[in-house]
Amino acid sequence: PYYASSNLDPVSLGGWPVIDRQTMGDQRDAFVSRWIHAEWEILGLPSYSVHTNGTLGPKLEVAFDLAGYYDFACDGLARCIRTVPELAAIVAPGRTCIFVITEWRHLSSLTMTLPALGGTLLEQVVLRRSSDEDALIVKRIREVSKPVLSAKPHELVRLAVLDRRVPGSQRIRPSAIFSSGDRLYSSYREFLTSHFRCPVIDCYVSSEGGVTGVECSRTGVLHIQSDRVLVEV
Repeated sequence: PYYASSNLDPVSLGGWPVIDRQTMGDQRDAFVSRWIHAEWEILGLPSYSVHTNGTLGPKLEVAFDLAGYYDFACDGLARCIRTVPELAAIVAPGRTCIFVITEWRHLSSLTMTLPALGGTLLEQVVLRRSSDEDALIVKRIREVSKPVLSAKPHELVRLAVLDRRVPGSQRIRPSAIFSSGDRLYSSYREFLTSHFRCPVIDCYVSSEGGVTGVECSRTGVLHIQSDRVLVEV
């Protein structure tokens, strides 16, 4: 289902087999890494589910079958990037072009392939484990030319502060930043734009619903992803 929806030839991604839904159903645990199982166990959630923290109402939990969970997890950021035509040139098969920054310490650093972006690589990095690890993360992101960064606003601010503190002649120079998961205050946007010298794009994303809206670079309003969600105003 995933390869079909992304209109990609699996051969171009290294000859990976196309796994059908029946196989996924029969061998569910074979397709999910250990850190995902650990996250569900820590949070006390059933496997293959996502949940909200109940910020604006009661907590909500949504369960997926495995194919649905994979599509949901991988396609959200790809969808955000595809809304900005200028970013099409930065993605490249087999090369890290995207960094997801998080402060959830129980998560693991990982690298994953995004078929929806032609097989480009995404690296998830975890801040605030130690000052040494934070410095290594900053140096790693500096090595990549014009990556896309994605994180909550306060995590992006922390990365910018670390980038100022960690010695070196280079600085992190992204092609664009996607902010989601919290309010992007104007002061945050100004600070991030000034330090990273790139556009900061606000996205309305939820754990249980995925990408709902992506900020328009021309007008500043959110483009609702109406092919996949209905928004009641």
